Amino acid sequence: MTELRVFAGRAGSPALNMRIEGWLGLVVAGVLLAAGTSVVSGLLSAPQLVDDLSRSADRLALRQSVLRGQEALESVRRRQERLAQQLEHDELFIARLCLVAGLEVPDGFFPAAQAGEVTSPFQLDLRILRLERRMRNLENVRRRLAALPSRDWETVPSRSPVEPSSAVPVTVFGKRISPLTHRPEFYPGLLLAVPKGAVVFAPAAGTIVYSGPAPSDEGPRWRQLGYVIAIDHGGGVRTVIGSLARPGLKRKQKVIRGQAIGTAVAPEIEPGTRVYYEVHVTRGGRLVPVDPRISIFDALWISPQELRNRPSPPPDAALPPVLR
Repeated sequence: MTELRVFAGRAGSPALNMRIEGWLGLVVAGVLLAAGTSVVSGLLSAPQLVDDLSRSADRLALRQSVLRGQEALESVRRRQERLAQQLEHDELFIARLCLVAGLEVPDGFFPAAQAGEVTSPFQLDLRILRLERRMRNLENVRRRLAALPSRDWETVPSRSPVEPSSAVPVTVFGKRISPLTHRPEFYPGLLLAVPKGAVVFAPAAGTIVYSGPAPSDEGPRWRQLGYVIAIDHGGGVRTVIGSLARPGLKRKQKVIRGQAIGTAVAPEIEPGTRVYYEVHVTRGGRLVPVDPRISIFDALWISPQELRNRPSPPPDAALPPVLR
C-alpha cells in the first residue's frame, strides 16, 4: 500500500492523505516524483534560460537596427544618384548656354565618374559634399550668365530645323571617314534622318542670304545636298540647311523662328531622307563652323563627354562664297 500526503499552498490548511493499494500506487508515486524533479530542475536552470532569451532579444534588435541602417543608407544613395544625374543634365544645359554666349565650359563641370560602390556612410558623405560643391559652382555660373548683356534670343539658332521627335542624327560634327572618297575628312555639320516630306523650320529669326541649288563646284559633299537655304541671324551667326525640295523663299526675305521654310527630300546618294544642317559663327573676322548640337536646345543630341572634347574645325572649313 502507498500513502500520499498532499499539502495545500496556504499556511494552516490541513494536508490531504491518500492511500493507494497495489501496483497502481507505485506508478502514481513514480509519476509525481518525476514531475517534481522536472520542476526543480527547471527552477534551477531558469536564470540561464532568462539570460539566453535576453541575449537572443539583443541580437534580434541589433540585426533589425543594422537592416534599418542599410535600408536608410540605400535610400540616401539612390537619392544621391538621382541628384547627380539631374545635376549633370543641368550642367550640360548651362555649359551649352555658355558656349552660345561666347564663354568657355566652366571648370568643375562634368567631373570624372567615381569608381566603386558606396559601402559606408562616410563614402556617401564624401559624394554628397562633392555634389554640394558642384551645385554651388553651377549657381555661380548661372549668376555670371544672368549678368551678361541682354540679347535677342529669337535670333539665336536654338531650335532644331526639324521636329526632334522624328529625327535621328546619323552623322555628327567632327572627324570621320568619307563614304565617298574613303579618306579622313572633317564633317562641319549635322545630318539628320527624317521621314519623307518632313517639314523644315527656320532655327531662328533672320534674313535669307541664299536660296537655291547647292554649289556643285564645291565638292561632292555639296553636290548631293540638292537645294539649300542660308540664313543670316545677325551677330555674326549663319545657318545652312540642305537636302530640301525646291524652296519657295527668296534671297533677302525675312523669316521668324519656327517658320516653315521647306520640306526634306532624299539625296541622290544617301539612302533615305536626310536634312543637312550647319551653324557658323564669326571668329577672327571669318565664319567658322561649330557643332550644331550645342545650340539645339529642344533636343539632347550631345553628351557631356562630346561637349567637353568637342573638336576644332580645320582652317579650310569655310562656307562657299555663294553662301556667305
